[in-house]
Amino acid sequence: MPPATGFATLPLRTDRGVPEWDETDRFSVQAYFDDVQRLITQYNVADIMEQKKAAAMYVPVEIRQLWSTYASYRDQAKTFKDFRNDVLQYYLGNDKNQFTLSDYHRLVTRLSIGYLQIDLDLFHRYLDL
Repeated sequence: MPPATGFATLPLRTDRGVPEWDETDRFSVQAYFDDVQRLITQYNVADIMEQKKAAAMYVPVEIRQLWSTYASYRDQAKTFKDFRNDVLQYYLGNDKNQFTLSDYHRLVTRLSIGYLQIDLDLFHRYLDL
């Protein structure tokens, strides 16, 4: 009897040797997808939607949620390669752009937290009056 293959047999996120996501290095996304590609090939994950799920299962929840909003993730007609290209575009951009969407996303998040802190400081000052 041949060994079990497919999405259900993929290693868990907590297992050793699974693809690792490095949030601090946006250029590691390409290596991450190379590792996922090797894994889905090794476990013979043929279904396109399951291949995309496999790519998303080893990243933090907030990144998985972001990726699940991509049309290429939800659309069965879009391939794993289409999804991978969308993710790479988000993190790496292209040669013409100095900043990527992920750079802007981080900037807006950081700024909104800063503005929230300023609002809280003003609110506390107002209460002290």
